[in-house]
Amino acid sequence: ARKNIVKAGIENRVQIEQRELHQLKNDFGQPGFLVCNPPYGERLSASQSVKHLYRHMGDRFQDQFSGWKITLFTAAPDYADCFKLRLDKSVKIFNGPLACRLFSGSPQAAAAPGAVKDWQIGKEFEQDTATELANRLKKNYRKFNPWACGQNLDWYRLYDRDLPQFNVTIDVTNTHLYIREFPPPPGKDPRIAEERFREVTRTVRALFAVSRDQVMVHRGLAAQKGSKKGGVRSKQIEIREGNAVFLVGGEADPERSFFPDQRFVRRFLGQNSGRGKFLSIFDTSGGATISVALGGAIKTVTIGGGARNLETVVNNFSRNGLHPDNHRVYSDSVMSWLKKNRQPFDLIHICFRKKQYRQTSSSIFKVGSDHRLLIDRTIANLTEGGRLVVSSLLPNFELDPTLKDTYSCRDVSQKLLSPDVTRGAQNFKCWEISR
Repeated sequence: ARKNIVKAGIENRVQIEQRELHQLKNDFGQPGFLVCNPPYGERLSASQSVKHLYRHMGDRFQDQFSGWKITLFTAAPDYADCFKLRLDKSVKIFNGPLACRLFSGSPQAAAAPGAVKDWQIGKEFEQDTATELANRLKKNYRKFNPWACGQNLDWYRLYDRDLPQFNVTIDVTNTHLYIREFPPPPGKDPRIAEERFREVTRTVRALFAVSRDQVMVHRGLAAQKGSKKGGVRSKQIEIREGNAVFLVGGEADPERSFFPDQRFVRRFLGQNSGRGKFLSIFDTSGGATISVALGGAIKTVTIGGGARNLETVVNNFSRNGLHPDNHRVYSDSVMSWLKKNRQPFDLIHICFRKKQYRQTSSSIFKVGSDHRLLIDRTIANLTEGGRLVVSSLLPNFELDPTLKDTYSCRDVSQKLLSPDVTRGAQNFKCWEISR
C-alpha cells in the first residue's frame, strides 16, 4: 500500500497507520467519509468470529464516527445489522467469484452507557414473605444492587449457594437473570433436586416479574442424564466489564466459561500490564487476556483453556477488536509449551478452577501435585522484573510452602475478592509472585 501511494505521488496527502481495531479513534475535527473492507469470514469456522468483529466495528462507529458517512464492502451481508448503521444504500457487487454487498449509511445513535439494569422487585414481594429463598434474594438484592451500580458493573451475583437446600448461583445482568444449578450430592433424591430447582425459577420470575425468556438456566450434570434437551436453555448474551465485552452462554459456551469471582483479578491485570507481553494460562474465556490487551499489552498468548473453549476465546477476542496476529491462542500442553518457549513475558496469570486439566490424550495436569513445577517453569518465562499472578477457586488450595523460600510471594486475596461472590470467598486465593 505504501509503495502504491508513493507511485501515485500522493504520499504527502495520505497517512497510513497500523493498529488494532479497538484502538481506532477519530482524530479529525469534522465529519467525513469512512470506507471499510472488513474480513468476510467465508470459511464456516470463521463466520461467528466475523459476526462478533462486526459488532465491535459497530460500537466503534457509534462511539467515534457519529455524523460520518460510512461505506462497507462485505461478503457477509447477513451480518450487516451488526454494523449499527442507518443504511441508505445497498448494492450487489462481485469480488471475483464472491457475491458481496456494498452498504452505505451513517451510525445509529448509541444507547446511553449505564451500569447494571435496575431490576425492580414485584410489589407482591415488597412485604416479608414466608419463603426463605425469597427473603434471602430480597436481602441480597438490597445489598448488592446499589454496590454494582456504584462500581458501574453490568452484572453481579445475586445469590451464591447461600442456602444448602438451593444449590444454585443466580447472576443478574443488564438483560437477563442467569441461574446455574450444581449437581446434587451422591445419594440425593433427584426428584427433590428437581422440585427445588423449579422453586428457584418460580421465585426468581415472580420476584422480578419477568418472563421465561429473561431467565437463562444451566442445569446440574445429574439433571442432564437421560435428557435429550441437555442442560442449557440460553441464548448468547453480552456482558460489559469496563471497556471490555464478554460473550456468555449459547452453544459455543455450554459450561459458561466467564465468572464474576475473577472480575477484580482481571481489573488488576489490566491496570498492571503496561505495554508489555502477557501470558494467560487456564483461562477458559480469554477474559484476563482481553482486560490486559485493552489495558495496553502489545502481545499476548492464551493457552491451556481447553480445545472446546477455543471458539469462545476467539469470539471474545473478535468482539473486543483484538487482532489474532497479536493475540495468539493455543490448545497445546501448557508444560510442554513453556519448556519450548523462548519469548519471555512481562506479566503472566494462572487461573486454577479445576483440580486437574487434560493436556494430551495421555497427560493430565494435577493442580495439587504439579503446580510447583508449573510455577517454576512460568517464572523461568518471565522477563527481569516480571510478575506472576496466581488465582484459585479450589477448596483448601495453598501454594507449595517451599515456593515462599524461593520467590517473593504476596497474598493479594483480600484486595481482589469480589464481595458478591460470598461462597467463593471461602475458596478464593490470589498471589503475586516474582523472583
